[in-house]
Amino acid sequence: MSFEQIYRDHFTRLCRLAYRMLGDGDVAEDIVQSVFLRIWEKDSLSHIDQPAGYLKKAVINACLNHLDTYFSKHVIRIDQIEEPVAEESKPADLSVFQVQLDMAIRRLPPKCQVIFTLSRFEGMTSAEIATYLKASTRTVENQIGIALSKLRVDLQPFYPTLEEP
Repeated sequence: MSFEQIYRDHFTRLCRLAYRMLGDGDVAEDIVQSVFLRIWEKDSLSHIDQPAGYLKKAVINACLNHLDTYFSKHVIRIDQIEEPVAEESKPADLSVFQVQLDMAIRRLPPKCQVIFTLSRFEGMTSAEIATYLKASTRTVENQIGIALSKLRVDLQPFYPTLEEP
């Protein structure tokens, strides 16, 4: 299969993966393009039997590197993340929930965010995530548990039945 065909077959899916991990479409696209550029320059797909898995792992690693670099350079305060939405500009309840969910996911620690995204949005098992990230399955499961606990707290206003008695 030609490089061009592999690019056409996988580019959009890889951009969606990177977007879910990073939350920024432009950065996600830049990262996927840089992965393809490195592969093109090294002609490294010619010896790969399953380019889809190889590309997915390359994009995940590039996103993790980006997150590590970003969070080591930036200190983000909660008041910078949560900007109040004027009453007249609030969208429908589902949109409000989606915005709150996205913000809650972005407040997770970087690796916890990545593991949660791979688990819930990419449908990967704990074992698959552990293999991709070179971590133990137990670590992955713990990170998913931490993410779920933090998300429950952040999203509690949307689920009043979850309130403590």
